[in-house]
Amino acid sequence: MAGRASRTPAVALALLLTLLASWCASPSTPKAQAATGSVRIDLTGIAPTLTEANATLVVSGTVTNDGTKAVALGSVSAHLAAPTLIAADDVDAWLKGAAADGSTRTVATQAAPAALAPGATHRFRLAIPRAASLQAAFYGVLPLRVDAAGASARTFAAYHRGKQYEPLQTVVLLPLTLDPDPDLWSREAELRSAAWTAALAPDSRLAQLIAGSANHRVVWAIDPVLLTPTPTLSEAEQTARIDFANSLRAQLESHPAVLLPRADADLAAISGVPRLRESATSMVASSRTLAATVGARADLVWPVTSTMSSRTLATITSAYAGGPAPTIVVPSQEVSTPTIDAPRRLGRFGALVANGALSQALTTAAAAPSRPVDLQTLLAHTLVALNDRPGTPRTVVIAPARGLNVDATNLGSALEALTALPWLNAGTLEQAIRAAQSATTVLSANQAPSDAPPSPLTTTAANALMEASSTLIPTGSVRKDGQKVTAQWRDELDQALSARWRGERAAWSDLVKPLEADAVTARTSLRIVMQNVTFAADTGRLQVTVANDLETEVSGLTLTLTSDSPRLRLERPAVSELRIGARSKSVVSFDATALAAGDVTLSAALTGPDGSAVAKVASARVAVSPTGSWIYPVIAGVAALALVVGIRRTLRSPRKAPA
Repeated sequence: MAGRASRTPAVALALLLTLLASWCASPSTPKAQAATGSVRIDLTGIAPTLTEANATLVVSGTVTNDGTKAVALGSVSAHLAAPTLIAADDVDAWLKGAAADGSTRTVATQAAPAALAPGATHRFRLAIPRAASLQAAFYGVLPLRVDAAGASARTFAAYHRGKQYEPLQTVVLLPLTLDPDPDLWSREAELRSAAWTAALAPDSRLAQLIAGSANHRVVWAIDPVLLTPTPTLSEAEQTARIDFANSLRAQLESHPAVLLPRADADLAAISGVPRLRESATSMVASSRTLAATVGARADLVWPVTSTMSSRTLATITSAYAGGPAPTIVVPSQEVSTPTIDAPRRLGRFGALVANGALSQALTTAAAAPSRPVDLQTLLAHTLVALNDRPGTPRTVVIAPARGLNVDATNLGSALEALTALPWLNAGTLEQAIRAAQSATTVLSANQAPSDAPPSPLTTTAANALMEASSTLIPTGSVRKDGQKVTAQWRDELDQALSARWRGERAAWSDLVKPLEADAVTARTSLRIVMQNVTFAADTGRLQVTVANDLETEVSGLTLTLTSDSPRLRLERPAVSELRIGARSKSVVSFDATALAAGDVTLSAALTGPDGSAVAKVASARVAVSPTGSWIYPVIAGVAALALVVGIRRTLRSPRKAPA
């Protein structure tokens, strides 16, 4: 009993000391917990971009605890995986963690703090010696996974230690086209000037695209409107557009370029509307003329979609008639054959099949912001393209979609990385076109359904646009301000046919609404006024009134009067060179001769200098009653009456007796 009692104070003291130590330590040293999805790994550097020979690869980044509790850390490690990288989808599957890692091995480890407090960030730098020797293949990409605190991040690292392939020839097409902004064609000078200034400013999307690629062997596909700064509404707009056009023209002296049809016409959509096909031909011809003056070519067709029917191909072919045979750019996602970069033809076109995976990877790597993993992903896609047939000389076309939004520095870095890859050589567009035009493999004209956004140029919308055009252009030919407004209308009509409006129907509607309103005004502002009359004479004059409700003078008009019957002959049926002031009327007289009695319908037409109608045809009824048709019966009647009266008087007169 005495021994048990003597141990009790000691046990109690030990328990008290333990509790006291725990209480003192808890505020300063939180207990680390397992990661619960709150840890984020960001890779901030992969250097060098291409690892060669015995070089050390360095992967750097940060581990951040975004949660509310501390997490156990201890180390950061890099692991080499062995996923299957055969197709473009395999690259994306690895990055997203949707593919099996295969066998993995640790290639670098760095010690880290035991725990990472909430909101804290740990920077790491993982050095991988002789990284180019980690795989059996002489060239390729290393699929790397970085692990820390239960989280992971995936990337690639390109390497090269020997040539066992035929390098790919690469052709990069970059679209220099405008955004779907209706303010660029606003009728308000200030709003329009602001839109053009923003679109062409040094920090604009177009300026960044040009700056990032100007010193690289890429081909610019240019909307000609960027090189022809007319018409303009203000001095500020004119200055911005001329400065940009002059700068771009100067660069074309040493930079390869193709000109798209004027306004980047949506040839695939236009083909479905017969009334627009003449416009397509005109827009192609305009591009050809300009190309000859700036040292570019204009024989490349780059539709937003390549879902081509035979009718579409026939329309495009006819638009390019009279010049070099065109070559068409086709996205690889709409080609079902595995060898997407083989030279081939589409109908009468040579076809350049743009590698969709590479085009999208370049878009991502060149964007702002961009990550090191995006650049390495681009290089991984080049490897997939190469390994499709590594021993066959081929050309691969990279063609990002219109609206490409880049950071000039990132785009330059991406293009520089492509240039530095030993398995890529810079090819030329001329070589690619020659190969395509001499190809014997033919693609079907009916491709898989396209994922391109729809065009607002439905048959109904396009026909309405052409109806407006058929009214506006003739009206412009007789207006005093006709040269100015006609140039504006023609420009707006061209822009309405652009491919930039695909998927932007509301913006397209904002562009065409003023045109449609002007067409309504044009249809009703020049009027012919006629009234039913009686023409009771052998010869005389008929009067027709022409009213001008426009706010401007009109001239060069011809008023033509026609009769539906020979009963009434018009001595001079057309009166030309009419001039009518703003909001005024003019009375026009026509000499006429009545040949027989009866009703006649007169029709009046008002036309411009080219013979196009500028007003609705008007008509009126004329009751013709010439003098010769009634005077002779009257005279005969009077004579007969006089004869009867004379005879009657003779019979009634008394006879005189003979003397």
